[in-house]
Amino acid sequence: MFWFTGWWVVMVARGWLVLQMTDSAFMVGLVTFSALIPQLIFSPLAGVIVDRVNRRNLVIAARGVGALIALFLAVLTGTGMLEVWHIIVLSFLAGVGRSVDVPGVQSLVPNLVSREDLLNAIALNTLARNGTQVLGPLAAGPMIAILGIQACFYLGAGAYALSTWVTTRVITVPSDPATLHANLWHNLREGFQYIPTNPTALFIIVLVSGHCTLTMSTDAILPTFARDILGGDASTFSLIVVSLGLGGLGGTLILASLGNFNGKGLLLLVTTLGSGLTPIFLAGTSWYLISLVAAFSIGAGTSSYMAVSNTIIQSVIPDRLRGRVMSVYMMLAGGLMSIGNLVMGAVGSLWGVPLALALFGGLWLIFSLAVMLRRPFLMRLS
Repeated sequence: MFWFTGWWVVMVARGWLVLQMTDSAFMVGLVTFSALIPQLIFSPLAGVIVDRVNRRNLVIAARGVGALIALFLAVLTGTGMLEVWHIIVLSFLAGVGRSVDVPGVQSLVPNLVSREDLLNAIALNTLARNGTQVLGPLAAGPMIAILGIQACFYLGAGAYALSTWVTTRVITVPSDPATLHANLWHNLREGFQYIPTNPTALFIIVLVSGHCTLTMSTDAILPTFARDILGGDASTFSLIVVSLGLGGLGGTLILASLGNFNGKGLLLLVTTLGSGLTPIFLAGTSWYLISLVAAFSIGAGTSSYMAVSNTIIQSVIPDRLRGRVMSVYMMLAGGLMSIGNLVMGAVGSLWGVPLALALFGGLWLIFSLAVMLRRPFLMRLS
């Protein structure tokens, strides 16, 4: 939970700072791209490492690196030495750490709970993330106005450090010894070879790739939306992100209450539709309060979709391959999200933020429904 708080505080501060420095939605998208593209580059190798070493210790190391990077960013900002290229490089390095942290955490969860409790556990993990999406930005907006952006980076560094300490208290099982002694490149190839043999895992990964590219790439344009469409400031931007988090909280609370629900295919379809329609809703308004409602609905749709997809794929893959499969899952999710942010930032700069939101939401609906209609077994998953 502390790690997620740090992530959201830094994300809000970084996005607003880059917009102030460059006055460009594209540059905000470029910084977000640099933070997420390491998942596309490094996640497969990170997944092999997750399956070969103690997962808890790996997560501890990755989070410690995140704390140091946030601290360095705070020092550069406070001294007035910060330039945009510093933010790009530091965001990339933080992304490398995150490319290890995410599959590590994703692989830890099934080691801590039974399969019957997996939906609840993943929903609660998503709940923690969305809860901090409320707390982090809610603190960041006033903090930027009163103490300055560097204070947000110091807060983020402290949250990362606290998260690192909390992770040291987690007790889990070691990795499969047979995997530990296998050839690293053989391990990597084995993970990629497994996915096409499991149709459920394959098509969930395909859908999640499209979902992250088209509906979860709004980081690049939300600061511009807050300033240019709503006429607001950093607090307006932070409240939009808070609304996204509140929506995510609502959606994941409902999922957590369902327990071991058998109609996961139906949930997949409902959240698919919600994820596509809600960005179009936001694109159609310039009223502040309605925009917050639209952001709430986006958070509910996207977070619920990711939690359902995560549950489905975690329930059909063997533990010995979990790190490698989840690293491919996160590689495509985070990596393509980085490309989506870059493209959405460019579209928003050239033709306006509302058009970018509506275009990407519509493309997701076309893509996802085409896949699900061609593979109807996805809607019958239990």
